[in-house]
Order: sequence, then structure tokens, then C-alpha cells
Amino acid sequence: MERELAAHLLLVAQAFADEKDLSLTTLGRLAAWDGRFFENIADPSKTFTARKYDEVLAYFSAHWPEDGPAWPEHISRPDRDEWTRIVAKAAARIAAKRAPQPETAGAAA
Repeated sequence: MERELAAHLLLVAQAFADEKDLSLTTLGRLAAWDGRFFENIADPSKTFTARKYDEVLAYFSAHWPEDGPAWPEHISRPDRDEWTRIVAKAAARIAAKRAPQPETAGAAA
């Protein structure tokens, strides 16, 4: 199943990259926050999560060119707004990690 999902991502990525004249490295940085993402998923020994699959497809759905190639019929297309929700969640996680942590009781002042 994972190989099938990797094939879906690679198919959509290549169509998008061709239409936008982007390298897969650049597209990996944009869609997966990892310039080697598409190189890695092409390698059968590498894995990725279902969440990452959903995130990357959401990026493509949100940025798919209206006048470009048709979305591949056999690949389910996420709602175009899903990317906005994913970015908002990621931003909230980052903000929570950067927020000052309250001092623990009994810590020396």
C-alpha cells in the first residue's frame, strides 16, 4: 500500500513540477518541508507517514493550476482548504514550542 501511495505522490508531483517548471527538490521544500522528500519516497527502503501523504496532497490540491493538467482521476483530491488547516495547525505547534514555559514551583529565583 505504501508503494502505491508513493507512486500517487510522485505522479502528482511530477505533473505539478512540469506545469510550474519546478525541480522536485524545490517542490519537496514547498510541499513537504523537505527538499529530498520525493527522492526519498522513490526509494523503496524509505518510508513516510499517512499524515505526510495527506499534507503533501493537500498542498497540491490548494496550489493546483486551474488552467493546468487535470488532477489524476484515480487519486482522491483533498478539499482545497485542507492546506490552510494543515498550515494553521503547524503554526500553532511551533508557537506552543516557542512560548515561554512557566517556571515550576519551588524553582530557585
